[in-house]
Amino acid sequence: MNKHLTIAFGLAIAGSVPLAHAASADTQAKAKVNIADIEIGANANTSLDTQFTTLDSNDDGVISREEAQANAQLKSKFEHMDANDDGKLTQAEFESDLHAEGQGLIKQTGNALGNAAAKTKDGLQAGANKTGELAGAAVDKTKAGVAAGAGAVSDAAADAQASLTNDLSVRFDSLDADNNGTLSQAEIEADADMDTTFAQADQNNDGQLSKAEFKAAADVSGKAE
Repeated sequence: MNKHLTIAFGLAIAGSVPLAHAASADTQAKAKVNIADIEIGANANTSLDTQFTTLDSNDDGVISREEAQANAQLKSKFEHMDANDDGKLTQAEFESDLHAEGQGLIKQTGNALGNAAAKTKDGLQAGANKTGELAGAAVDKTKAGVAAGAGAVSDAAADAQASLTNDLSVRFDSLDADNNGTLSQAEIEADADMDTTFAQADQNNDGQLSKAEFKAAADVSGKAE
């Protein structure tokens, strides 16, 4: 009987050694972690479960206010996270608050991106409108320039025509030796620049060239040149 009890007691002790060793190893692992350096939050580099179990330094399943003092982030959030104000955080309270905080950050980021996109769109539209205005102004200036150029060409042509008419009038008067307002064949032959024959120039065949007939003949001669 005593022998059986001794064996059973020995087995019980042997079975408890691995459990004690495991607990000791877990405690030692936590001791190596600097709780102050643990980043908490849904977007942190460790899971919420890992964060909670690490911050629960005495492994009692809750994080007390005293345990929270070791981590600046948790210390500042503790009162808000302690939904029932019992001075300790359950894992549900811990994870629920940080999940909500993560969702809030995602929403804020989405809103910021949306606002940035809207501002970019408005900026592009304003730029397009300004470009359109500048292009319209450039087209208007081009049209005005073309019109002014056409007007200048027209004015120059008119001036040239007037100058030619005046030159022909002076030329006619210089050939009209007897100042009778017409040119005889003898008088017209003195004009070396007149290629048209007198008969061709004398449209009404009256033996005299009026100023209009002289101009017409001179125009024909000029075009022939």
